[in-house]
Amino acid sequence: MKPVDSNDRAPTSGHLVSIVLPTYNGARYLRRSIESCLRQTHEDLEVVVVDDASTDETPRILDELRAHDSRVRSVRHEKNAKLPGALNTGHRLARGDYLTWTSDDNWYEPEAISLMVKYLQEHQEVGLTYCGYRQVSPDGTLVTVRDFPNVDNLCNECVVGACFLYRREVYEAVGEYDTTAFLAEDWDYWFRISKKFRFGHIPNVTPYTYVLHPGSLTSTRAADVAIQGARVAAKYSDSRIHACRTLSNGYFDAYWTCRLNGDTKRALKYLMRAIVNWPLSPKLYRSLVATGVRSLGFAKPVSNGAAE
Repeated sequence: MKPVDSNDRAPTSGHLVSIVLPTYNGARYLRRSIESCLRQTHEDLEVVVVDDASTDETPRILDELRAHDSRVRSVRHEKNAKLPGALNTGHRLARGDYLTWTSDDNWYEPEAISLMVKYLQEHQEVGLTYCGYRQVSPDGTLVTVRDFPNVDNLCNECVVGACFLYRREVYEAVGEYDTTAFLAEDWDYWFRISKKFRFGHIPNVTPYTYVLHPGSLTSTRAADVAIQGARVAAKYSDSRIHACRTLSNGYFDAYWTCRLNGDTKRALKYLMRAIVNWPLSPKLYRSLVATGVRSLGFAKPVSNGAAE
């Protein structure tokens, strides 16, 4: 790992925000993402980019952006550490009083950081704040708005989403992201934060844009994301029954993803694991029958849904 600059904690106004930005071969969208950070109305910030061993034009883009704005800092991994590992590197280098992270293919609206800093300043009892965000297609067309104001539903949904900010003391108390929770490292972190700090939701704003495109982890590894998310949620479940149903639903989501992609063998494997975890669901057995018949060319798969 080759850091570009030092990790000495610089004197600040007490409102310095560190935006950690992990990237791996994200040159196509990286400049737009970083520039959205630099255009924030809250100017007291730094962007800590972690190049996770990219082989594309990422190093050149980072050189250009660092030369243009001293608030851009970067470090490069010689070996790919995956997202949670890159997040941990970035957080170790971060000097901010407030911390967040973003992705190389998404972007902030100019007021995003200011809104969240203001909320934390006005609500000293809150450790982490978050708000809604927009999901768009690669051409910028709005697909949906994601916003989950009920933090009590964390056991069923990754409510924090993609636009959030937390205090440095949260990071110092909770520690690093779990590298074994890859693909659900964020949800796992929110669970851990919730054990020690209060969350605060900012209503009626969506100052962040999340791009849905074929190259994202959410798209390329959708089945794995569903399973890992279910494992994380089950780990923090308050009952064995809820944990089993959660795992079953995760495997069923993975089954459905594989079935739609034509991977019948993998779909059946996940369906059987869903049944093992929650054998009381009639829907799972109907899906088993339908998938078997479908594999012979006689029927279509049943629609998706949570285990009954």
